[in-house]
Amino acid sequence: MKVVLDSNVVISAIFWSGIPGKILEHWMQGRFQLLLSLEVFDEYQEIVERLAKKYALSSGSHVLNQIFMGAQLVDATDIQTPHCDDPDDVMFLRLAIAGRADYLVSGDKHLLKVGRFSGGSVVKPSFFLSLFYL
Repeated sequence: MKVVLDSNVVISAIFWSGIPGKILEHWMQGRFQLLLSLEVFDEYQEIVERLAKKYALSSGSHVLNQIFMGAQLVDATDIQTPHCDDPDDVMFLRLAIAGRADYLVSGDKHLLKVGRFSGGSVVKPSFFLSLFYL
């Protein structure tokens, strides 16, 4: 199963665990393939650095390194996407389409509104996690 994780899922997993943390654990156990583009990784890094500094949290760089080394890097440039109300979210749709993802996991209302993309679905973290316990 190929999956794209929105930055809100990755950041929550790094700093606050919960459902996003369990999703990341499933990836680390090899239960799904994580897709990554350089653009998405840059966003992960920028947010992690900003939050670590703002809230004096551990940097999370070790998790980002694991993600970069273990995810499948995909060239997601010049990919047509379904309409999304937030232009900042288009990078996730491009990655999902270019990588032929089964799921794009997000808590973002704009991405969830898209619902489906070529070959896959945008789902909430709780739904995605439930796939491992059916």
